[in-house]
Amino acid sequence: MKFNTYLLSLVLMIGFLGINLKAQDTLFLRNSSKVVVKLSEITPTQLKYKRFDNMEGPNYAINKSEVDYVIFSNGLKEQFELSSYNNSNNNTSTQPIINNAPSSQNSNNQIENYGDEQTELKGRIDARRYYTHNGGAIGTGVTSFFCGPVCGLIPAIAINNNEPKDENLGMPAPEKKDYRYKLGYKQEAYKIKRRKNWIAYGVGSVSGIAAAIIIGIALGGI
Repeated sequence: MKFNTYLLSLVLMIGFLGINLKAQDTLFLRNSSKVVVKLSEITPTQLKYKRFDNMEGPNYAINKSEVDYVIFSNGLKEQFELSSYNNSNNNTSTQPIINNAPSSQNSNNQIENYGDEQTELKGRIDARRYYTHNGGAIGTGVTSFFCGPVCGLIPAIAINNNEPKDENLGMPAPEKKDYRYKLGYKQEAYKIKRRKNWIAYGVGSVSGIAAAIIIGIALGGI
């Protein structure tokens, strides 16, 4: 009885840790270090967050110019080009800046709109309409059909771990869209790509197995 209680506690603890790890965002800084955080806001020039190891602690902000890229909790990667952001405080330190007011201009003195939940939702809706690229799903289906489900897993997993390329997004007038729109569009396109990929894997695997059975019956009847 005591062993069962211990085992149940261990399973619950592992599950809890798994949920928490999945919810974390990771900042990869230009000084080759990384910070595990929970992002609360992304402005045109800064990332605002709480440290994941101190969720009850202060709010932090770090300039985008100091961040190479971020991997969100859903696995999506967002790259930040150094030349695209102007550090208004001329601060080259990689330490987080607490309560630092963000600037809304980039180095070209062009205002970059951040957007809101509605523009992000609009991006997701548009992705369902305009993102039509197969994302490698055809290759997954063909491999699964001719080589079987096990071999088909290789391209399926490889494709599933790569977000869509910008040139394949089909985003209407991307240069005129704000940040939240682009983020919503890319996230939804990534979901669509993964769904197409696994559907192709399933269809190819089932069709290949069915074809092998039919050929086997036909040859056996000759």
